[in-house]
Amino acid sequence: VHGVWYEPTPIKSLKCMFAPLPADLSDFTFVDYGSGKGRTLLYASSYNFRRIVGVEFAKELHAVAERNVQTYRNKAQKCRDITSVCMDAAQFPLPEGNCVLYFFHPFREEVMARVLYNIEQTFLRQPRRLIVLYYHPQVNSEIQKHPFLRKREERPMPFDLSGEPCPYRRRLEVYEAQF
Repeated sequence: VHGVWYEPTPIKSLKCMFAPLPADLSDFTFVDYGSGKGRTLLYASSYNFRRIVGVEFAKELHAVAERNVQTYRNKAQKCRDITSVCMDAAQFPLPEGNCVLYFFHPFREEVMARVLYNIEQTFLRQPRRLIVLYYHPQVNSEIQKHPFLRKREERPMPFDLSGEPCPYRRRLEVYEAQF
C-alpha cells in the first residue's frame, strides 16, 4: 500500500551520485532501501565499502536481486560482501558502524517516517557517521523532521530518458548525521 513503482536508478545518475562520498569507504556499510533487483548494490560494489546490504519488500524483486548478486562478476569490484534481505524497511536493523544510506524514493511518507525514526533511534543509541543519499527526493519533508540529519548539499543529476517529468527528478540531496 505504501510502496511505489519499481524503477532502477539510471546508470548516468549512479555514476554521479557517489561523488559526494569520502574517498575511503572501507569502514562504511552501504544500505540501499528499496533495492529492487540489485543494480545499485552491484554498482556500489565497485567502491571499497566494508559491506553492502539491500533491503527490499517485494519478494519477486528480492529473488532477482539475490540471483544478480550471486552471478555478478566484475574486475572493478572492490566489495564482495553483498547481501539482499527481504523485509519491511521500517523493521530493518541499521548495521553497526558508519553507513551510507541510499534512497531512490522507495516508499511514501508513512513508511519513510517509520524508517527514519528507526534510523534516528539507532543513531541516538550509537552515534556514528551516517550519510544519506536521497535521489528523487519526493518526501524529503520527512527527513527535515529529524534534526539529527542536516542537508550537506543538493546537486542536479544528469538527464535520463527513463525519468518521468517531475520537479523532484534529476536531483540528489545529501544529508549527514550530526553528532
